[in-house]
Formats: sequence, structure tokens, C-alpha cells
Amino acid sequence: MIPKKIDAAELRHELCAFVADNRQDGDGPVDEDTPLSEAGIDSFTLLEILLFLERKYEARLPLELLTRENTRSIATLTDCYLDFLERNGAKSAANG
Repeated sequence: MIPKKIDAAELRHELCAFVADNRQDGDGPVDEDTPLSEAGIDSFTLLEILLFLERKYEARLPLELLTRENTRSIATLTDCYLDFLERNGAKSAANG
């Protein structure tokens, strides 16, 4: 069941915290615009991020949406995920 409303700013904040706690390399600050490659995110950690989203919101992001542009940063990944949810029946709060 996909939640009816997801706040974009809250999701970005949660993902920043998740990345800071789970990255394999890197020890600098992580914000929503930090390129994931510079934040120490490898392909396995990206998979963990996607599994986190799937467990929390019960919606799997299709592989064809996992483009370099959509996974550039937490902000782009959040926008992609919320756009996917909206197109599939869920609603997000303002782009925050």
C-alpha cells in the first residue's frame, strides 16, 4: 500500500541520513545535491537505498528509471521516485 502523501523535503532528509549512515566511502557532509558518486555511494549502497524506499513505501522503482541522471544525487533520486509514485496512484506533498 503506497501512502497517500509523501513530503519531498522529508524524504530527502531521510535519504541524506540513510546515505550518511550506509555509505561505503566518504566522510564529508551529505546533502540532497551532493553527487552520490562523491558521497561514497557504490552500486551496492545504491541498491540498499532502493530497498529502503521499497520497504518504506512498498513501491519498487522500475529498472528503466535508474538512469545516471535520475541517480545523480539524493534530490534527483527523490524527484524520480515521487514522480513514479504520482504516476502510479500515490500523491506527494509539494516538491519541497
